Amino acid sequence: MSTLDIVVVTVAIGVGSLLQGAAGFGANLVAVPVLVLVDPGLVPGPALVSALVLNLLIAHRESGVAHIGDTAWAQGGRVLGTVAGVLTLAVVASEDTVVLDQGRTRAAVLSLTVVSATAVLADWAPRR
Repeated sequence: MSTLDIVVVTVAIGVGSLLQGAAGFGANLVAVPVLVLVDPGLVPGPALVSALVLNLLIAHRESGVAHIGDTAWAQGGRVLGTVAGVLTLAVVASEDTVVLDQGRTRAAVLSLTVVSATAVLADWAPRR
């Protein structure tokens, strides 16, 4: 990577982290598209690591007011979501190329969207 690539990646992660720290979401919404454009090998590993470090720093900052039960649910969901994402990529990614098969990708995204929408419409929430 060139020096310019490193600067672009650092700025993208910084802006995403600023948004995450202020609004509670957005680090990877901003950073991942830029990381993929610079070098597809930067996703998902470095993006997940930077998000984990950021979330640990935010948890430390908010430790006086954080609810441990809610935090545990969020981290558990993060782990399960990461596993589901990795498995989805393993199923839809071709071994020869980084280009995804559009049919399988659409089916996977549609399935996850339907499951998520069903949970929201059913007003499902974890027990507290």
